[in-house]
Amino acid sequence: MVESIRIWRSPYTSFGENSQTPNDLLDETVTADEVYTDQVLAKIAKSGFNGIWVHGLLHHIVSESIFPELGTNAATHQEKLNKLIERAGKHNIKVYIYMQPPRALPISNTTFWEKHPDVAGQIEKIEGDDNSESLQVRSMCTSTAKVQNYLKNATGKLGEALPLLGGIILITASEYPAHCVSRRGRVLGALGEIENLAVDCPRCAKRNSEDIVVEVIKLVHDGIRSVSDSIEIIAWNWSWSFYVDAPCEEIG
Repeated sequence: MVESIRIWRSPYTSFGENSQTPNDLLDETVTADEVYTDQVLAKIAKSGFNGIWVHGLLHHIVSESIFPELGTNAATHQEKLNKLIERAGKHNIKVYIYMQPPRALPISNTTFWEKHPDVAGQIEKIEGDDNSESLQVRSMCTSTAKVQNYLKNATGKLGEALPLLGGIILITASEYPAHCVSRRGRVLGALGEIENLAVDCPRCAKRNSEDIVVEVIKLVHDGIRSVSDSIEIIAWNWSWSFYVDAPCEEIG
């Protein structure tokens, strides 16, 4: 019988910084090792949980030659995560990374966007953690071959770097801007009403949102499975009803 996953997340850990110039060394993938002490892990296990999840950004955890400007501190993220994974394992607890790849990058990251204008996708405004009224971010368009190759290669490197990782939890709709239709196309309003927001990316505007979601999941799946059969891949149906009616069979 397959053991069910019972995941805990400490209220004392932090997602990380969301700003025009984010410091990725404040990401949870770096800081969680200090929060989940052996004493905390022992209490979690005693309470009947066998997993913890941390928020991670693929482009911070992994360095990939397609976009060499990203992942400059990848070694630090991997070192900290592997330490946490090893210590948690001693308490029969697995570590899962919650991620939404490829997360949109600040427009202020001119180093990246000037070198890769060919993957520029949808622009969104979100609230920043640095008291900025609006933080403009741009998607790395997943309808381009370059980003598709990046997703597959980077998740493969993730699996290689973290061989004992319990799994990844994928969010592929809403939440933070990621692919070009994360918050575009058919969406649900605050009262559950259906709205249609224009997709400005000319490539993704021609596609069905659900096809983009399925493609992202498959790319991540293929990347992980190219190096590991043990790392679990959990595609959470969070906000899939933005795109298609429940039970969202077009995506599942």
